[in-house]
Amino acid sequence: DTADSTRETRLEGAAINQSLLALKECIRAMHQKHKHIPFRGSKLTAILRKAFTDSAATCMISCVAPTAVSCEHTLNTLRYTDRVKSLRKPPPREDPVARHEKLIHLILEEEEAFVAHHRQHIDDAMDLLKMEMAELATIDRPGSSIDEYVRKVDSILSDMTDKITVIRDKLHVFKSHLKEEEVLSRAIQGCRS
Repeated sequence: DTADSTRETRLEGAAINQSLLALKECIRAMHQKHKHIPFRGSKLTAILRKAFTDSAATCMISCVAPTAVSCEHTLNTLRYTDRVKSLRKPPPREDPVARHEKLIHLILEEEEAFVAHHRQHIDDAMDLLKMEMAELATIDRPGSSIDEYVRKVDSILSDMTDKITVIRDKLHVFKSHLKEEEVLSRAIQGCRS
């Protein structure tokens, strides 16, 4: 009878250890921000899934002992608890309709600013082209300095490149917001259908 209860106790302990190991793997995966969290590893992790993924508050109680014999177990428990404590839930997802409205407002502001910036860019580009043409006219004159010509053209081209980079960056941001608005708009239309 005692042999059976000891065997039964060992099997129970093994099942508990297996569940705790599965829980540790889930916590490790969440801590390392893996895409896949192995919640199906045990019944324990399947039950606790909502505690880690939903907006539920999670409380973990750890048992530690002050004795030297339990030092290693205590340290492992504290490390484990610290890892759980460091897990943060992602912020709640914003309502797609509210996000869409904010995005529309942002796009309208960006559109106005981008068009004004583009107009200014064209004016600046025309000024730089006039400066380039003046440099070409200067270099055609006898006795003009090729070194001075190269320095000035390099400066003009550098200014052009900088201005083009700035407007392209603004254009890329604007395009990404337009694309995001299109995706959100489709998602909202799909929900309403």
